[in-house]
Amino acid sequence: MAALDEAMAEECGEGGRGPTQADILIDLGDEAWQAVEIDATGWRVIDEPLVRFRVSSQ
Repeated sequence: MAALDEAMAEECGEGGRGPTQADILIDLGDEAWQAVEIDATGWRVIDEPLVRFRVSSQ
């Protein structure tokens, strides 16, 4: 599972569009860096998530 980098999470914070407590981002792990974004309005595949996931080799 991918983990959100703490520095990036702080940058997204409360202002602007980005992950909040109501949003869930799921990394699709593809070469295009796509993710699934889930919020109160539904879900969608997004081509350019505002965060990049760090993938562990473990």
